[in-house]
Amino acid sequence: MVGVKDFDHLEQIAEHLSVPLMLVTYGNPLLRDDKRLAELGVRVVIDGHGAYFAAIKATYDSLREQRQIFTQAADLNATELTHTYTQPEEYIRWAEEFMHVKE
Repeated sequence: MVGVKDFDHLEQIAEHLSVPLMLVTYGNPLLRDDKRLAELGVRVVIDGHGAYFAAIKATYDSLREQRQIFTQAADLNATELTHTYTQPEEYIRWAEEFMHVKE
């Protein structure tokens, strides 16, 4: 879940659920009580996407090293790599074209 503001908000959501919860907090200091989170059914807490981006960068660097490719592209950070290889503009165009998303 994303967008939970504090424990009062989480309690309102959790009282109606019986499944384990995954909570993305982005480091929200109002949700920093692990014991209370566990009592409300939260089993996974993610403070953001740091691990995801670190994995992208590590994989990219490792594959480049295996192939002995040493160019300027090796200096790209994880965000730049993501934008370079996922081509987000295409996803936006496809969302507009096929799903009629207007943002």
